[in-house]
Amino acid sequence: MRMSSRERMALGLGAAAVAALGFWLWVYDPVQAHLETLDRKVQARQTQYRELLELARRYRTLSASTQQTEERLRRARGFSILSYLEKLAVELNLRKKIPQMRAKGGQSSTHYRENAIEVKMAGVRLPEMVRFLYYIEHPRQEDAVPNPLRIRELRVRTNPESREFLDVTFQVSGYELLETG
Repeated sequence: MRMSSRERMALGLGAAAVAALGFWLWVYDPVQAHLETLDRKVQARQTQYRELLELARRYRTLSASTQQTEERLRRARGFSILSYLEKLAVELNLRKKIPQMRAKGGQSSTHYRENAIEVKMAGVRLPEMVRFLYYIEHPRQEDAVPNPLRIRELRVRTNPESREFLDVTFQVSGYELLETG
């Protein structure tokens, strides 16, 4: 069977169209879909990599901070929170307004032990109390407090004898580095 040139051309165009469609469906489109999938994976990995770099930066910062804190705690051996509070109360003329300071058990971990002191103040004015609490958490340079102290469980009530005075109970806590052997 002989085909005319027009039929051959139509058949050739049809075959080319089928080949192009086959190439599109079985080669180009799957490759493009695979490339898009790879692009999404690359973007996800880049995001994970940036997050990992941020975590590494934070880890280095926290590690350096931990080392500084541990060094301060090593230098703090022999530091007594109770002695510091008594000295501060005397300096601020509050010793007579503190009927009780006593050691209270704190929490411990494998590396640190919390030391806590419960302080009761009676008949104190608000500015005196605020100044005392401020100097506990923000010691002066000359106080040479080696480790940070913090106020916990602050309870304030008006004094039953005079409404201008306050009765205050709070805990001061600090940390001590435990010997690891």
